[in-house]
Amino acid sequence: MSHPFLIKEIALQAGLGMASVDRLLNGRAHVREHAPRRVRQVIRELERGN
Repeated sequence: MSHPFLIKEIALQAGLGMASVDRLLNGRAHVREHAPRRVRQVIRELERGN
């Protein structure tokens, strides 16, 4: 998932921890079931805001 946003910014808006967002964006295991959908949604929202 490519994006120009800080992990901290995505995590705050998604309501997730920075470690969870980092694991998800880097294709690692141990993320909540709803996290991928929420992170994609937040990235889309951030892209629209720029």
